[in-house]
Amino acid sequence: MRLLKQILYGGIFLIIIVLVVWWLVGLIYTPSPTCFDNSQNQGEEGVDCGGPCISCEIKSLKPITIQNKFIIPLENEAGVVIELINPNTEWAAKSFDYTLIFKDQFGSVVQSITGNSFIYAGEFKDIILPRISASSTTVATVDITIQNPQWEQKEIFRKPEVEIQEFGTSYEKGIVVSTKINNKDTQSLINVDVAALVFNRSGVLIGASKTRIDSLPAFESKQVRIIFPKNLDLYQPTIAPAISFSRVLIQGDTGEDVGDLQMVLKEQGLYAGVTTKFFDADTQAAVREFQQKNKLEVTGMLDETTRIFINKLLTDNTPQQNTQVKDTSVDASRTKVFVEVSR
Repeated sequence: MRLLKQILYGGIFLIIIVLVVWWLVGLIYTPSPTCFDNSQNQGEEGVDCGGPCISCEIKSLKPITIQNKFIIPLENEAGVVIELINPNTEWAAKSFDYTLIFKDQFGSVVQSITGNSFIYAGEFKDIILPRISASSTTVATVDITIQNPQWEQKEIFRKPEVEIQEFGTSYEKGIVVSTKINNKDTQSLINVDVAALVFNRSGVLIGASKTRIDSLPAFESKQVRIIFPKNLDLYQPTIAPAISFSRVLIQGDTGEDVGDLQMVLKEQGLYAGVTTKFFDADTQAAVREFQQKNKLEVTGMLDETTRIFINKLLTDNTPQQNTQVKDTSVDASRTKVFVEVSR
């Protein structure tokens, strides 16, 4: 019995010693609380956020999303366009780093490019590299990674009020996009990048270019010319011969034929807006100009007389072109222009 008591007391004593040693080891070697240990252990508002850690609101933000990636063939080079979306409508990324990795058809890395950019709250944005040294015959794919976004509330990193007032696409020993940029903001802006994308008749992106305005004072406008590589041609005409108007169109009408009418008027140099497929006041004004120019009754609508006249004009004066020319030449009616400026 005495031996049994000694064994029992000895076991209890041993357990106490083990617990004390375990506590001392834990006290010495337990790592300090961090913002990455998945524990709410240092005054955070949530797990690893708030207090001494990153804001819980910022931690819950959605990442910047890659929408599309395009590689544009050029002579002995390539162009790249990356479409991004910031799905956070209340937060902007005033800065983020990106890495583009170009690979050949076998998945081997051909080239990598790093850069820095920004994106406003809820913004759709393009990263445009008009020319990279790698050939489009070598580059098959491009991957992009986005790192280190520096988030700021949209009220603090507010998008400047810059307006694209008008633009047109022409051929002057190469494709040129001319546009007018208006600074409607109360502050002067510096390093305003103006970019343009051009597409063929099928809507395929075939060219990207950009230029920079060094300074744009408050409430002033500047004319800008964006020049493209000389390997691009202008598709003529921009209106397909198959277009024919079958009904009278008046202000307020909508439909594909309204869009076709706007394209016809744009081809005539009378309509400078986008193809909205809505017969608005600008379309009416362009129709009036067309009627006056061609000595028709000025009604401001596609009346029966004007409808017959335009159909005959399209039939008589639209030359046929082969499919290859259509697919490799710029359709002026599809040009897109973007302005990028950071505060």
